Amino acid sequence: MRKYLWILFGLSYLLCSCDLPAILSSDEERNLNQTREMQNIFLSVEITGGFAGVHQLLNVSKQGEVIFLEDLFTGKKIRAQLHREKIQELQNLILTNYFFQLGDRYINDHIADAFFYTIQVSLAGKSKTVQTNYYGAPQNLKNIVDAIVQVIQQLKTTGLELTLSLSKDQIRVGEEVELTLHVTNKSGRPLGLHFTSGQIFDFYAQPIIHGVVQPDSITWNWAHDKAFIQILRDEILQLGEARNFQVTWDGRNNDGRQVSGEFLMGAELVSTPGGSPAGQRLTIVERP
Repeated sequence: MRKYLWILFGLSYLLCSCDLPAILSSDEERNLNQTREMQNIFLSVEITGGFAGVHQLLNVSKQGEVIFLEDLFTGKKIRAQLHREKIQELQNLILTNYFFQLGDRYINDHIADAFFYTIQVSLAGKSKTVQTNYYGAPQNLKNIVDAIVQVIQQLKTTGLELTLSLSKDQIRVGEEVELTLHVTNKSGRPLGLHFTSGQIFDFYAQPIIHGVVQPDSITWNWAHDKAFIQILRDEILQLGEARNFQVTWDGRNNDGRQVSGEFLMGAELVSTPGGSPAGQRLTIVERP
């Protein structure tokens, strides 16, 4: 029965009647969700630095929704839900450690491999941004950084493993490539996945220009021309259960034009917990 439920919801994008107010296009839904997330975020942390050149972003909403961009360069992302008690504990810790009384910058410039934290908090009618590395922070700010690191470590232990594979890493203009999102429950227990619509996944292509991924630019995504029924639902991944979701891309952008060049191919499981695995590079070459 569970197998058929996944198939049923996976096919729900075929319900595209514009007369139904409960159905939104993927672009409309994405814009709506982004607006809601931006309005509800109370903690945003950008983490950079280290010998490896880390660039990460953590956003936490007042309702406990968390999005952690683990690697800006590969698009690896974790989406999860924190318990209400954990959110309250985090908010209290920020307030009792006098975040809003801190200065704007605490940096020890003598530490070469330090991680740098840009912490933005909007809470209790106030908003403030503080930049720090751990070595330059006073103890009360270290307490807040420690709590942030603890949240990130908790996110990494959801037990939901996501990987992306491509059938080819190079194609010619006019050829196709298969993309597969592999989802595995390695948590050691049944794992609940919460969805807010009939959509289960998405795949996308981001351009790479002069060797640099353009994270804010989407050349193509699978869901851009589809509509999904708006319904709250939950699915259970049993212990060790694995599911694969596969689509084919013909190398056309969202406007239907053939493209060429280098791209970072990505995928996303749109549940909570959910997220995106590390992306894979694809090169599309012009025909001679």
